[in-house]
Parts: sequence; C-alpha cells; structure tokens
Amino acid sequence: MPKVTITKEFIKRVQTPKTKSKEQYFDTELIGFMIEIKSTGSKIYYYRYRENSKQKMQRIGTVDELSLEDAKMRYTELKETLSKPTIQEPQ
Repeated sequence: MPKVTITKEFIKRVQTPKTKSKEQYFDTELIGFMIEIKSTGSKIYYYRYRENSKQKMQRIGTVDELSLEDAKMRYTELKETLSKPTIQEPQ
C-alpha cells in the first residue's frame, strides 16, 4: 500500500491496476485518508482507522460523487465522529 500525496493531478494520472483487482494509496498528510483504485476504473475515497484494536474502513465516496476537497472535509468529520470515545452507562 503505497503512500503518496493525494492531489487532483495524482487522481487524474493514476493508472488502474493490471494484475490486481485493486490498489490502495494512502495520503502522506492525512493519516487514514486513502483512495482505492479498482481494475474496473472506479476510484473511491476511504477513511481507515482502528477501533478496539480492529482495523476498519469507512467509505467516503467516489471521485465522481465528491471533489477531493469535499472528500477531505468528510474525512475530517468522520475522524472527529469515529475517534470520540464511547461513554458507557454505569450499571
């Protein structure tokens, strides 16, 4: 899983994988922000994080649905929401 600076230019020029079904690229600036390039040509933004020692991924949207700026804003919202510790009620 390569680390790159995800930019509009990178998204335009990145090639679809030829020998794999997908390739994931992680942003060097925003930890957990990634883009998945599928062999079908689709490009999907995700937020990858850990919860209770388990790795999880939250789909943000496709390149066709969201601009890079909107995807980064949604990433920030998800990071704030998903990283808040849950408070358990006393029993």
